[in-house]
Amino acid sequence: MNKLIILLASVTMVSCAKPTWISLAKEEGLEVSAAWKEVKRKPGESGGDVRLEMKVENTGKSAVTYQLGLDFFLNGVHIENIPSSEYCAMPGRTYTGKLNGVYFEPEKFSFAQVKDSLVSMEILPLEILEVQKCVGQQ
Repeated sequence: MNKLIILLASVTMVSCAKPTWISLAKEEGLEVSAAWKEVKRKPGESGGDVRLEMKVENTGKSAVTYQLGLDFFLNGVHIENIPSSEYCAMPGRTYTGKLNGVYFEPEKFSFAQVKDSLVSMEILPLEILEVQKCVGQQ
């Protein structure tokens, strides 16, 4: 009985913590979404209290490389930029957040500002290129 209660509590906690994904782009078989998460830091640990986790799904039939970057705005004023970096996605795969994908920890705004809808973002052009395979991935 105790094992069942622990299992149900675990399932409930996970289901309550599901992120709300915001679709940012759908181009050439690549779907990019983002979800905000609050980061709880230990005392003395550096960094802000917000993380933007990216979900990238390659629905195409080929591996692709893509450039991913973001601009952030606070009340319509540009405050931070994540420069474009190159990533690779295998066909039929989904890459999610800190687990096996890409995430950003902005420094110039807080999770409270995100929750209050004061922060907006724009994705920079993806620059998608079909490749034979992703180097370093299987």
